[in-house]
Amino acid sequence: MAENDGLVELAQAGKRAGFEGLFHAYGSRVQGFALRMLADAHGAQDVVVAAYTAVFREIVTFTSASGVLVKLYERAFTDCVRRAPSVPGGDPGWREVDPEAVDDGALQTAMRGVGPRERGLWLMKLDGLTDVEVAYAAGFDVRAPDVGAQVAEGIALAKRQCLAGLSTAPSSDGAKASEMADQLGLMVPTRPVPPQVWATIDRTLRAERIVADEARAVKRGGGAAFPWWIVGALAMAAGCAWIMVSMMRCR
Repeated sequence: MAENDGLVELAQAGKRAGFEGLFHAYGSRVQGFALRMLADAHGAQDVVVAAYTAVFREIVTFTSASGVLVKLYERAFTDCVRRAPSVPGGDPGWREVDPEAVDDGALQTAMRGVGPRERGLWLMKLDGLTDVEVAYAAGFDVRAPDVGAQVAEGIALAKRQCLAGLSTAPSSDGAKASEMADQLGLMVPTRPVPPQVWATIDRTLRAERIVADEARAVKRGGGAAFPWWIVGALAMAAGCAWIMVSMMRCR
């Protein structure tokens, strides 16, 4: 992820290439997370736009691309939990299921039966975030000595709730069932980020003058800035010519 640190520096300098590079680097991950949280393509796109816009507004506060990614997940997590319907609580215990026998529709239905917060913890972990990054994005006190255990407990509950929505057969092997659940979690379908998502973010960057070079070089409505220096040079030349003609007439 350090290879994207240069994009952060470009964005902090107001360069459009930096913002667009960060979007293309992490946009599909953030949308995939939101889509699995909400099972709603339009809602997921709204989450991506809101998360990126908020993070880009405070781009000067970041020191690395990894910090940008975790902050994007934090914004997306909070927004998705707010949007997602609440579900009954309870711990159904570990269940067994054959991942290969589960179709997309059944899996998405089972996912909707998982508590939003627990679902978010699980999906962020599946997306490769560390326990500390997951805890930060979910609003845990990362200084707490048992923060890793809190995250693990929430993830385990999410897996059990998901499996319960697919099967009623109890499992005596929690580790095996946990591995099955992770296979299922990775199977939830995602889709490419539509071009209009970046276009919406880009319009906001221009409107709020967050993109410094674009704000100066591009006229409102598009197109390159008019070369006013040429007009000035022509006016000066015309003035000099008029003076010379006047002097010649005086002679």
